[in-house]
Order: sequence, then C-alpha cells, then structure tokens
Amino acid sequence: MEDSIKYFRELQRNCSSQLYGNLEEVLMYRKKQLNLNDKKLKKIVKKFKNRSFLKYEEKLYNQKIAKPFLDVLPLEVSEKLRDVYIGILPTYKINASATKAPHGKPIIKLHCQLMTAIAHYNETQMLYGEISKNSEANDDFLCKSYLEICNCFIYQPYLPKMSLLPPLLNQEKLQLVYRKTFLHELFIIAHEYAHIYLGHLEIKTEDKTLMQKCELDADLQAVKWIFEAINNKKMKGFQSLPYYFAIEIFVLFHILEVNSSTYNDDKIITDLHKKLTPEEYCMRKMNLINEYINLINKDLITNDHDHPKAVVRLVNILVNTKDLIDEEGQRFLLGMLHNVVYYETFKLNS
Repeated sequence: MEDSIKYFRELQRNCSSQLYGNLEEVLMYRKKQLNLNDKKLKKIVKKFKNRSFLKYEEKLYNQKIAKPFLDVLPLEVSEKLRDVYIGILPTYKINASATKAPHGKPIIKLHCQLMTAIAHYNETQMLYGEISKNSEANDDFLCKSYLEICNCFIYQPYLPKMSLLPPLLNQEKLQLVYRKTFLHELFIIAHEYAHIYLGHLEIKTEDKTLMQKCELDADLQAVKWIFEAINNKKMKGFQSLPYYFAIEIFVLFHILEVNSSTYNDDKIITDLHKKLTPEEYCMRKMNLINEYINLINKDLITNDHDHPKAVVRLVNILVNTKDLIDEEGQRFLLGMLHNVVYYETFKLNS
C-alpha cells in the first residue's frame, strides 16, 4: 500500500489545487451556521493551505468508511480488496474510477469535485425539506441550487456557491446531511471495489455495450454488499439511515447527465415543472424499460458512452433486487424512478 500512497502523492502534486469550495465563502457560511470562533477558522485555513486536508480526507475514506465496510463483508471478498488504497485527486472532475497503479496494484481515485457535488446535493435536499415545512415548496431555490451542481459538471473549473444555501440547518440536521453524504460516498467506493472484485480491470475492450454491462454488474454488487453491511446492522455508524438511501445518488447523476446533454437528449424539451398526461408518462416509462431490455438481452445501445444512463442503472437495480430490498425500500426506489421518469430530463430553468 505504501507504493500506492506514493503514487497518489505524485498525482496530487501534478493536479490543480482545487478545494471543496471557495474557501473564504465556505468558512464565512459555516462560521455563521455553526458559531465557529476565529481560532477554529484559522486552524481550518491552515489545513487547507498546506494541502494536509488531502491526507485527512484519505484517512477518513480508508479508515472510517472503507475499513468498517470491508470488515463486515465475507472474508474472501475483504481479503481481495483490503490492500486497495483510496486516494483523493484535487481536480474539477466529477468522477471516480478504479484502475491499476504503475506498480500493478489496483487503486481507487476519488476526485474532490465529486465529493463537493454530493455534499451540495444532500444539503440542498435537507434545506428544501426545511423550507417546505414553513412555506410552499420553493422550486426556484431547488432549481438554482441544482444548477450550481450542474455547472460544476459542465464548466471546469467551477465551484458551487454556498451563498445560495440559506444557513437554516442546525448541528443535528447537518449531521444527517453528512451521514447521507457518507452513504453516497460509500456507494461510490463499493461500486469501484466491485469493478476490482469482478475482474473488470482485466478486461481490455472498446466495446461500449460490454462496458455498460460491467457498470450494471458493479452497481448490483455494490448494492448487495451495502445491504449486507448496513441492513444486517453489522457496519457501525451507518445504521441511522436506511441502506437504500445510497441508491439515491442516481438521481444526482440523472440531473447532471440531462442538464449537460451527456446523452444528447436535447430533442426532449421539458423542465422541472412540466405536467404530464398519463399517456405521456406511460410512454416514457416504456421507452426506458425498452432501453434497458435492449442493453441486457440484445446488446443494443442508443449511445456511444461507457456508462449507461443513470435511469437505466436505477431500473437495473430495481429489477434485480426484488428479493433483497424490503417493501419500504422498494417503495422508495419506485418513487425515485417515478420522479426521474415523470420529469424525464429534470431540465432546469437556467
């Protein structure tokens, strides 16, 4: 593992010095929200300026998320993945990947901007719930905050503006945001672990159909591991949230995909507020199911990407986890699917 750490330090030196947000703006936002004093703020600034936050974050992912996760998986799985180091790259890409380092060992790369997007999404969700308690649902706030995340994906470099998030969340609510964010990050890590465990790093191909199928297989393996780790109450620190919340990350991926025209869906002109007729909704749902069936059974794809659409990945999980996920979890996942199908593209008013 020492060679993997050295390799990441070399990569980090060659990366742009992206942080998790505009440092001054983030600190002022959190100071007001959490009543931080100047001494604590100076300590945070020092940590970010000397880039020691990268080592801190890597320790968090390797020791506080990955290790407890591997500890509760079957021995034959954990033994194969125990020496995989998870490193942080300070770049503006919303991405993660499993690959082999020059010394031949598998590693997992997490990009800072992916973590930023996940955290911003979850804080937006929590704030939207709080705002909706005291007034009518503020779709304008939701759209603007989602757009900030999409701009991170479309425009590099770009960082989401914390000033758009009203400082309404107390410590307890923020802890829920952090726990949900960790759950999404756990899914990312589990998905990359699955690529390694399933031997996908050994497959050398330019066949996009095969690559998309590998992604679906990695998704299913990750969900099964998370179910084993959390639902069976083995993994400490994650039981406070339902395990199926991890799969909500596909809603975020869907929002990013459609607002960046990743899959060239510009021909579909809709927005977050469009009302659909029952016929329109059923047609969209059938088109999605057909796209999934064509990929799985006929090796047909409608795009030239190495990842399937987020909605196709969500359907894959729903179809293949009926005997695994309980009734409450199924309702939650069906609700997510309904939203992404009903709003089709989640196009935001820019």
